[in-house]
Amino acid sequence: MTMKKISQLASRLSIRNSRLSSVIKPNKNRPLEFFADELEQRQLLASFTYSSGLLTIQTTSNNERLSILSSSDSGNYTLTTSGSWSGSASDINISGTSLFVNQPSGLASILVNDNSGAITGSTFSFGSSSGNFVNSLTVNYAGTSGELTVGSSANFKNGSTLRLMGRNIAVTANITSQAGDITLYGNGGGSYQAGSFDGVCISGSTVNVNTTSGNITIDGRGAINSGYAGVKLASSKVQAGGSGCVTITGVSGNGIINGACGIVADGATVSTSIGNLTITGTAA
Repeated sequence: MTMKKISQLASRLSIRNSRLSSVIKPNKNRPLEFFADELEQRQLLASFTYSSGLLTIQTTSNNERLSILSSSDSGNYTLTTSGSWSGSASDINISGTSLFVNQPSGLASILVNDNSGAITGSTFSFGSSSGNFVNSLTVNYAGTSGELTVGSSANFKNGSTLRLMGRNIAVTANITSQAGDITLYGNGGGSYQAGSFDGVCISGSTVNVNTTSGNITIDGRGAINSGYAGVKLASSKVQAGGSGCVTITGVSGNGIINGACGIVADGATVSTSIGNLTITGTAA
């Protein structure tokens, strides 16, 4: 290629680039628009499915906040998400951020999970219920999610069980079960997790975790590199009636701190009627 042709080609490219620039040049007086609300809706999307008596709630985004309450003694529940819902089933209706469960035929249990730990920072709590829970409830956050809280009373009837499993659990209201088991597993999935928390903390002079005949299992692990307790019972009661057993296991945070305890009981009462009482604490 001759120098003359190269020069002609460069000139043509320069003219084309100039024309393109004039076409796509932004208007300085008009700000760029970013539709954050629409993107956020697509990202924060809890899903649900119902099959063979099991309602499964799946968190699908990090830092999602879920809560549940019972509105009657007939198995009517409201679940609320910080995002939006996806799914379809008879007697389960969506309205904005709320999921209304109107006792689908054969409903026996509800499972809330975080996709086997793939979701992080999700939290779960109990709202103020006007009715009792007549179906079993399991919250299975695989360890890396946020706090599970019982800040409003939760009453379980008809032998239904409660199982809360996640990074840590804070209980500041009553949990009662007629005959079903209560499990509070704030063990971080069996490994230390970052944060500032006791693995399981049950606190308040009027707070009572009790069953009439079921078993109570409490297992907690304090935050990594800290002196937080595995299980802390502050002015509260843990009681199992009938033949129910109580098992408490606590592992303190693994920070090099004097006074770190696997289990702390400060003004608290732990009792059974005729069942076994087992308490095991491990300090780092």
